[in-house]
Amino acid sequence: LLEMIEQTKATLVWMPNFAFQHLLRTRRPHESFKLESVRAWINCSEPCAAKTIDDFAEGFGRDGVSPAKLQVCYAMAETVFAISQTRPGQPPTRLMVDATALRDQGQVVECQSYGLTLLSNGQPLEGVEVIIVDETRQKLDADRFGEIAVRSPFLFSQYWELPDQTAARLDQNTYYTGDLGFIHEGEIYVLGRIDDQFTLAGRNFFAHEIEAVVSLMPGVKPGRTMVMPMADPSTGTNVFIMVVETELTSDIDQKALRRQIMTGIFDNAGITPREVRLIPPGTLLKSTAGKLNRAANRQLLLTGNKPIEAM
Repeated sequence: LLEMIEQTKATLVWMPNFAFQHLLRTRRPHESFKLESVRAWINCSEPCAAKTIDDFAEGFGRDGVSPAKLQVCYAMAETVFAISQTRPGQPPTRLMVDATALRDQGQVVECQSYGLTLLSNGQPLEGVEVIIVDETRQKLDADRFGEIAVRSPFLFSQYWELPDQTAARLDQNTYYTGDLGFIHEGEIYVLGRIDDQFTLAGRNFFAHEIEAVVSLMPGVKPGRTMVMPMADPSTGTNVFIMVVETELTSDIDQKALRRQIMTGIFDNAGITPREVRLIPPGTLLKSTAGKLNRAANRQLLLTGNKPIEAM
């Protein structure tokens, strides 16, 4: 990819967050690239991490990548592409918030340290209206956490031959995205999908945050991890299984990796998985946009049957 960008002198590059991490991991120490032609490296299609853009700017700084060229975009196929975009030529706004207040109370509370650092996805594009709604689809005020809903002159009209899915998401020219986030000082912050959130021991967590921590560990296939929450009838509470793709095959190496994953999750989130399940590379199902298909993967991992629509 970097060679193609260099040869074509591309000016704009859009990639999901995991792709930035992948390029950092796979670059050989002796390689160098001429990437000065790229005016903007745009992180989109999944929640964007501040550490990712910091690492990318540092790792490719000598090749022509500066922090001001790293942007964040909120985009989806249902609006053709972009909904919002950070300002070109400026690093995206960062906001540190109290993680407990956000996840458990739905309130944005700024803090100076020991908080959750979030990247802004910028202001809505001209003509696009973004609102945050609660479980009953009532509009919430700024700095309240809920589902992101979108109105746009270029909004799609239906999912092809999927009337039930269309009716569930589209109502009177308003698209209910299934994404969770909030608006702060006119800018959009996206935290994850509704089905990406789970509750454990009375606390709310985002699966993708735990998956990102595990994805960076040696021996783990980057971007190929999944949290699978489930009910435990014996205790009357929820537990989760950590599913991880790895090329490690020896019992000793796998045991060490499981222990590392358990420790890493506890250190970062204060919880531990009931089980760490190691699977071969290429097992987890993803969409064409590179997103985990959680429902299909759950069926695959619990029953061994791959859904037809996920093939």
